[in-house]
Amino acid sequence: MDMKTGKKKELCLGQDSKEGRSYTQPYGDLSELNSGGLIANSIEKETLSDIVSTYLDLLGSSAAVYENNGDYAFGMFSSGWCRFMDQQSRQLCDTDDNAEALSCGKWHCHESCWEISNASMVEGKAVDKECLGGIRIYAEPIFANGEIVGSLNLGYDDPSRDIEKLKGLVQKYEVNIDELSKLADEGKPTPDYLVEIAKSHMNIAAKLIGKTVENKLVNQNVNKLSQIIEQSRACIIITDKSGAIEYVNPYFEELTGYSPDEAFGKNPRFLKSGETSPKEYKKLWDTILAGKTWHGEFHNMKKNGEFYWESTLISPVMDSGEITHFIAIKENITAQKEADARLDLVERHLIESQKLAGIGQLAAGVSHEVLNPVNIISLLTQMLQKDTTDNASLQGFCEKVMSEISRIQKIMGTLLTFSREGKCEREPVLLDDLIDEILDLVEQDFISTGIKIIRQCEREESPKAIRLIADKDKLRQVFLNILNNAKYAMPNGGSLTIGCDAIEKDAKNYMRLKISDTGTGIKEEDLGKVFDHFFTTKPEGEGTGLGLTVIHKIIEDHDGTIRVESEWGKGTTFIIDLPVA
Repeated sequence: MDMKTGKKKELCLGQDSKEGRSYTQPYGDLSELNSGGLIANSIEKETLSDIVSTYLDLLGSSAAVYENNGDYAFGMFSSGWCRFMDQQSRQLCDTDDNAEALSCGKWHCHESCWEISNASMVEGKAVDKECLGGIRIYAEPIFANGEIVGSLNLGYDDPSRDIEKLKGLVQKYEVNIDELSKLADEGKPTPDYLVEIAKSHMNIAAKLIGKTVENKLVNQNVNKLSQIIEQSRACIIITDKSGAIEYVNPYFEELTGYSPDEAFGKNPRFLKSGETSPKEYKKLWDTILAGKTWHGEFHNMKKNGEFYWESTLISPVMDSGEITHFIAIKENITAQKEADARLDLVERHLIESQKLAGIGQLAAGVSHEVLNPVNIISLLTQMLQKDTTDNASLQGFCEKVMSEISRIQKIMGTLLTFSREGKCEREPVLLDDLIDEILDLVEQDFISTGIKIIRQCEREESPKAIRLIADKDKLRQVFLNILNNAKYAMPNGGSLTIGCDAIEKDAKNYMRLKISDTGTGIKEEDLGKVFDHFFTTKPEGEGTGLGLTVIHKIIEDHDGTIRVESEWGKGTTFIIDLPVA
């Protein structure tokens, strides 16, 4: 604005900044080629136009917003000079396809504009450089969450009227020098202070775009998390600090029978059956109010009076170091508990029936009691897989369940090998890998009870790493049984040593595995009976006397041997020899 006349001062480049907002170059809108970049997905084109106009209107030249991969999020031409030079270099591409034109290398205005914006992203700061079209371009990177997501730029400065520079443009752009001179003469100089103001506005615009992208990403993550919670087959409850329920996911109603409206404002204890002691509830609250996570089980009651078991994880939600809410994730483990109860019933039945007359009857009875619930679980899991094909998380969960069902069925098949020859499915097995898998299952449990595990086997990269041809699941059963017996023998902690090495025996190569504990040991008079059917040193009700009998049979089926060395009060060592592949 001219302070003397009150009239708007004409700026450089022969611009019409207001008309530039709606103007589109004859070849079309390049942002339509955007392949789904963050900026285009976060900000509508009209909003980008308003943001860019805050600085482009001051100079009336040209501006562009790029994604970090070079896609256009927005472009605007307000000056006659910029429009003309851009159109002329576009025509040099000799194609109607904009994607081909962008990559042909002859679209000089695009090449120069992108080069300068890309430089700002590479350097992580503003870049001010003369472009191929005879003016200058100022570019700034756009940051979101500390990462560069794009760049915006602004053309400024009046074109040179120097005849030699114009001739260079004429040759490069293949244009008429008279027309180019006329366009250069139409512009008038822009005050330096106005250019600085435009740059300052552009800096603010870059921050605004970056912050908008950040908000968009946050919203996407929130929506994704919300969908996961809403679709989860775990019961999820959020309470305030006092324990009043503020949110339950849909599965809560499916599991308990209570609608969200019936649950809101109540404490989750309204589901309790009365079996959990006040002492346990106090321990729970002491834990979570201390900012820690509590894990345990509840036997709760549904709206219809039916009881169910749940495994519960409760964690505090913190804000600036203060607890504001609690979140509980509850898994329905009723079926698992019922299966465990049935297994306990089978065990008691075996003990109370005076060890049965023969292993065949025992195997048939256990198989009936165990495989029935396993088959039901298998059927329900397969139904769940079929109904949730679009839920990758649940599909993965179902696959794990089916894998464990297969293991149970194989274990039950092992019992039957005492009465008839069982089928052994063998494959190449690297002993180190198998031992690692088993230790992954039990190591934390052992550590929590004060048992140190010492591993003395060769690693896989060693040429001495031992490979077997074996049934992996059956060997896993052997090792887990021995490890569990070792843990039982060390109630006050101790050490467990696992060692293996290659040996030669009877002119054949074998793997020798030693598992030693520092537990109570086995009395000398019992050593010769540890592999006998139904023999156990555990108290009544704590063992069937079948574990070592089963593993003895498995090792024999693998053409191997197993023996035990022990000294009462000092510990036990199991020595297993298996033929090497």
